[in-house]
Amino acid sequence: MRSVLFFLSIIQVFGSCNNGIENRVSSPDDLIPKDSMVVILKELVVMESYVQGKYVHVSQFKKIMTKSGENILKGYDVSNQRFERSMDYYGSRHREMIEIYTKVLDELQVEAAILSEKLPKMDSTNQLSQPGFLHIPVE
Repeated sequence: MRSVLFFLSIIQVFGSCNNGIENRVSSPDDLIPKDSMVVILKELVVMESYVQGKYVHVSQFKKIMTKSGENILKGYDVSNQRFERSMDYYGSRHREMIEIYTKVLDELQVEAAILSEKLPKMDSTNQLSQPGFLHIPVE
């Protein structure tokens, strides 16, 4: 989620001085539709968050991010080049990019709320308070 917020802030900074650049990038013939961009970017953000939490070394992080990102795009039958052209296009349209990232963030927040409701809760003694879950002592 930090990535989404970072991207939104970068877009806002560049968008404030974007009046001359707005709409300079023409629409590619194979433009990824906005709703599809939301789905793809959401998966990329989740993957990036996972990788950042799991791997400390930048060398491992970069390799895994590249390969995982390629696999996500391949799963949607989208080439790296098509994704980059679409990002360039939407990036040149400040409002559209903000709209895309806002939808990504909204969907991630909804999913996080649903997941947090499903997770077992800990009581004040760090014991799982929901029956049926395996008790693992927290040290």
